[in-house]
Amino acid sequence: MDTRKAVEAAIQQAVQATGSQKAVADALGVTEQNVSNWKNRGSLTLSKYLELVELGKKKWRARDDSNVRPLPSEGSTLSS
Repeated sequence: MDTRKAVEAAIQQAVQATGSQKAVADALGVTEQNVSNWKNRGSLTLSKYLELVELGKKKWRARDDSNVRPLPSEGSTLSS
């Protein structure tokens, strides 16, 4: 696999894991434009590439499933 394809695949996996290119950028501490440039050029620094690959391996909760309040059947987690 050439470098360009490896970068594109890593970005695609990270986007699938996080839900968006913006979320990838936020997780890596860069702008969305940086991620777009990496994708278009097919290159980035080795350290960011390794972070990107690790990010793509993580399982992220869907936003719709991000409710931190307990279900009524779970009772209250707050003490009175």
